[in-house]
Amino acid sequence: SLGDSEAGLLHTVFILCFLFSAPLFGYLGDRYNRKIILSAGILLWSGVTLGSSFIAESMAWLFFISRGLVGVGTASYSTVAPSILADLFEKDRRTWMLSIFYIFIPVGSGLGYILSSTMQQATGHWSWGFRVTPCMGAVGLTLLVLLVPESSHRAAKKQVKNAGEQGGNSTWCKDVSSLCRNWSFVWSSLGVTVLAFVTGALSFWIPTFLCRAQFLHRNGSLTEEKCTASNSLIFGGITVAVGILGVVTGAEAARRYKKINAQADPI
Repeated sequence: SLGDSEAGLLHTVFILCFLFSAPLFGYLGDRYNRKIILSAGILLWSGVTLGSSFIAESMAWLFFISRGLVGVGTASYSTVAPSILADLFEKDRRTWMLSIFYIFIPVGSGLGYILSSTMQQATGHWSWGFRVTPCMGAVGLTLLVLLVPESSHRAAKKQVKNAGEQGGNSTWCKDVSSLCRNWSFVWSSLGVTVLAFVTGALSFWIPTFLCRAQFLHRNGSLTEEKCTASNSLIFGGITVAVGILGVVTGAEAARRYKKINAQADPI
């Protein structure tokens, strides 16, 4: 029964918690066991998502807390996972492994829409989508514990070693200042920010837009509006297809461009 303003605020809570949690997990990831941090993030995300399915309509404010905690869990593995891959692989293999990782961000989002809409159609209630998707988190957690080797912090140790050889003592302020002078990092960060802005807005509002457009076309008004799960199913399929195409095309373009410009590291 949330209106558009409350629904938008729900997503804002997620983004803000993600924003302020990501630097913390990045700091912890360079100093402590990354597998434990990653496992804790997946466990938090899965548990809170499952718990959200049992929130009563009279306690809708709990959704804001749960979305914030989901943002914290998402920040943990989206920050730490790429650094683990960067330590495990080098050169072109690293590029392709990171490409596969980033492919599954839109693919996972699209499959989430498809799975949730399918469960809603099968059970007649939205909450079952929240009860099934944590199962995927449990599978991911199991694979992480069994198959991923311990992180060596190779990149971080190499950076510390180079700084020590140069006789410099790195501080947080110096690191940030150095990153701000790295234009490759700055432009990449801006690009990811724009991408997140666009995809976040589309994923949050396009199913609602499609629902209202269909309803308005059939009835001429939005009174007694009731959305069906088919819109989320369609949008999920589009997200999966376009996500795969975009990431594969971008990774291949970056790999080919690196042959021309040796400094154009796709990572």
